[in-house]
Amino acid sequence: MRVFTDLTGSPHFNAADLCRVLGYGNPRQALESHVDAEDVQKLDTPTPGGMQQMNHVNESGMYALVLGSTKAEAKRFKRWVTSEVLPAIRKSGGYSATGVQPAFDALRMAPLAVSAAKAFGLDQNAAAISANQFVRAETGRDLLQGFGQQHLVAATRMPSTSRPRSSARASASRPASSMTVWPAPACR
Repeated sequence: MRVFTDLTGSPHFNAADLCRVLGYGNPRQALESHVDAEDVQKLDTPTPGGMQQMNHVNESGMYALVLGSTKAEAKRFKRWVTSEVLPAIRKSGGYSATGVQPAFDALRMAPLAVSAAKAFGLDQNAAAISANQFVRAETGRDLLQGFGQQHLVAATRMPSTSRPRSSARASASRPASSMTVWPAPACR
């Protein structure tokens, strides 16, 4: 799924990709039926045919599409949000998943995120970049920083006891991009 982040770090999900994942047959109709106009915008998007203007939805629009989907995974997510998260916020003013260990979650998510990014055709470095950004957005943990690595391929390996060779060359090779690839939202 193609996801762009703006300068504030807010995600903008490619509407066609998101609708495909959520089982909508007609993305335009899904946007008109489920998403407020202010949550949709056209962004320049790299495609095999070159740059094209494509619809993207912000986080609010993404949740509107997820909550409107009839796909089983989306229904489980909707059930969790409406039966657990929202009632907890109403009762206590907040929601906290008990027993969550963000560092463990980050380590568990990283290989899956790398695999998902590679499945969309990204090379190892781009997949590692996208995976680290996804994990950081979901858990607040920057695995690369935690491992003391500047080169993003390091996130896919277990940390060794030896010091990294040289991070100067590695950080210079890191591509600068505003595009990240995240797997579809996890449904509980």
